Amino acid sequence: MVIRLHRNNFTGEIPKSLWKMSKLQILNVAYNNLRGTIPHFQRELNAMVKGSEKHYNGSGDVIQVMKGVDLVYTRTWDMVFNTDLSSNKLIGEIPVGLSALFMLSGLNLSNNHLSGNIPNNIGNMMRLESLGRDDPSKHGIFDFFEPSESVTQQLNLINDPSIYSGNRDICGTRLPKNCSDRQDPTTIAPKRKHKTVEESIKVWWLYLDIMCGFTTGFWGVIGVLLSKKHWRHKLFMFSEETMDKIYVAVMV
Repeated sequence: MVIRLHRNNFTGEIPKSLWKMSKLQILNVAYNNLRGTIPHFQRELNAMVKGSEKHYNGSGDVIQVMKGVDLVYTRTWDMVFNTDLSSNKLIGEIPVGLSALFMLSGLNLSNNHLSGNIPNNIGNMMRLESLGRDDPSKHGIFDFFEPSESVTQQLNLINDPSIYSGNRDICGTRLPKNCSDRQDPTTIAPKRKHKTVEESIKVWWLYLDIMCGFTTGFWGVIGVLLSKKHWRHKLFMFSEETMDKIYVAVMV
């Protein structure tokens, strides 16, 4: 079974019912406006998981993009298993169950908004030849996989980390963003709350300084005048003489 719906204007989320098609071999929904997360892959995708011969019942020609090159499959297309979700607006992490699709030879998740770690057991996908390549001038994405190796060792086989292009929040070995630098979302909120409390305290200290300054200045002058009768008399005389001089200057 082949589903090719690329380069349309489809919106919304990827239907979960797609993952229940046991004979699905090729799924291409690239270059749409699909949003939401990638649904968790189910075991119902028997063709992509087991590749049993009972699913090889196709006929006709199929064009697939593998390693950035358009390949035409005529008699052997029924042996091709490909999933292309690129150039959409998908978010969230790559589902761990994706690595259970052992028969996949092509997987393209580029140009989305995916985040988080690359699943550790993605190295178990022995048949995977192409992973997220949109640039036809570059090849050799994966030469081979060792099923017992960790994802860190598997990623050492990647010649160009741009195969994850368009997913700026993806982190891992040889990628610009290190997973150890990721902020835990559970720790971000308390930090923001703590910052808000600190700003509130600073505002209260500012008000307190203003009140203390006004009190000191006001009572520093008024208190002296109340306690010193001679100074008070001098101040009033000075004020009266000044007003007289101003009046005379204006009238003359």
